[in-house]
Amino acid sequence: MRSERITFKNRQGIDLAARFDRPDDEPAAYALAAHCFTCTKDIPAMHRISVALVERKIGVLRFDFTGLGHNGGEFANSGFKANLDDIRAAVAYLKEREAAPQILFGHSLGGTAMLATAPEVETAVLIATLGSSYQPTHASHFFADALRELETCGVATLTLSNRSFTVTREFVDELQGHDMAAAIRAIKTHLLVLHDPEDEVVEIENARMIYESARHPKSFIALPQSGHMLTNNTLDAEYVAALIAATAHRYVG
Repeated sequence: MRSERITFKNRQGIDLAARFDRPDDEPAAYALAAHCFTCTKDIPAMHRISVALVERKIGVLRFDFTGLGHNGGEFANSGFKANLDDIRAAVAYLKEREAAPQILFGHSLGGTAMLATAPEVETAVLIATLGSSYQPTHASHFFADALRELETCGVATLTLSNRSFTVTREFVDELQGHDMAAAIRAIKTHLLVLHDPEDEVVEIENARMIYESARHPKSFIALPQSGHMLTNNTLDAEYVAALIAATAHRYVG
């Protein structure tokens, strides 16, 4: 396995930190991976899934969204639309450097963002979501305790996983107004929905709505007792990668 730290610019000219993981020989396919809300490309689940995909001859580009991880920019100014633009920039970078991605994979809100942009990626043969919400507005529950401050001051600080983030009223408002049903219906390739039925962060109802909004071919696979962050069993990441690779290899050989 070869792992390379790289940067590429988004549409605002901000450098996005990324890691490009590849097998020693020529990959059978390339995947683009997007992390969960306020996470980074280097969380254990994302790292383990990437390594397991590389072992199955799939190259993986994983990156940090604007304002997170090793990136520049402000988290408060990123927003869901900025996440979509970051994905578009990652697709363009991968296409210019190697080949446009055939696999789009997103965890939690990263998966929601992948669903929104997937119809634009004509080379994709598989879109896989893990513990993803049907609507980006689901992330607003993280701001529940800060809503009054946001209403009065327009800005608030919230703490998630022992880290502090500054959010603005505009950041929260931007989560609304996305026609996810239309975006999911527009997906013309295989959709693989992965979800823990007992997920306490993103309820299983979200997986049902994603699945029912999509056209065939589509698959739903339950990951019981895996936890939202795949922290309950290190073998779960291996299982997720095996499912993604097995499905993708049906289309790319």
